[in-house]
Amino acid sequence: MSNWAFKGPNGSVLREVKDLILCFIKNKKPIVALCISPTLIAKSTEGTEYHPKLTLGSTKESSEYNISEINEAISSTGAFTEDKSISEICVDEELKIILEFEKINKGIISYSKTEKKKYSYLSPEHLKNLRNKLDKGRSRVFQNPKTYADNAVYEFLRVKKKYKKNQLKNIIRYHYDAMGAENIIGHYLEEFINENKGDESWIWCSGSILDKIDFIQKIENEKETTWKALQVKSSSNTENSSSKTVRKDTEILLWYRRNAYKENSQDWSKLQEFISNENLNEEKFLKFLRKKAKN
Repeated sequence: MSNWAFKGPNGSVLREVKDLILCFIKNKKPIVALCISPTLIAKSTEGTEYHPKLTLGSTKESSEYNISEINEAISSTGAFTEDKSISEICVDEELKIILEFEKINKGIISYSKTEKKKYSYLSPEHLKNLRNKLDKGRSRVFQNPKTYADNAVYEFLRVKKKYKKNQLKNIIRYHYDAMGAENIIGHYLEEFINENKGDESWIWCSGSILDKIDFIQKIENEKETTWKALQVKSSSNTENSSSKTVRKDTEILLWYRRNAYKENSQDWSKLQEFISNENLNEEKFLKFLRKKAKN
């Protein structure tokens, strides 16, 4: 069916096989690729709009194949690879749906000035970076800010509040701790929603890969396909503007967890109107945070 065994990613796939694979993908038919056959999928989709996520096994387990080399070869075709053991399967849905969303919302995918200098929009290199952002964006940890304190602020407080030197030292330390917590709370809020959403049609667009959108939902029926885009904020005093690049057929939903100008004013009922799950509540979110804080 192919000469990958002899030529690797420089080889080719039989036209009939390639056409069949692309036909299955176009018509949204599932494809199960076992053993070395994921290379057929990778080579067949090379140069197309499709960029599948595939697995050849795990680099952490013994194999008759050099998994690392094959992963590198597959990546060169524009496909993505993921380590999976012999008892696991690899299913790629999230990035596929995100790229489908991009087709009706051109330019909505993250593409920085630095990236523009390195590769073209939605090129294999750009897509590989997007996959990395999506994955790494789900494993952030607490860190204190890397910026330095403005001594003028503390000098003002020393005189205004008559703080002593040891009090100011504590204020600086607690201020940095609070800033670090504020920086990570938004991420943990998204992670909590993703773990407790129940409805798998909602895709977490982690790593800020979409402009001002945290979750998307694809809704299909016999007549049409529509989308919902959800922007999540922990507090009402943070910027909550929707993406300017979102077009028609997409409903923009905005939700913030708390009203910053009212004490104890969390509003999870609004979120539950979008994602119907009673596990999305303040009590369980705080329990989730306590667990994260102990790690």
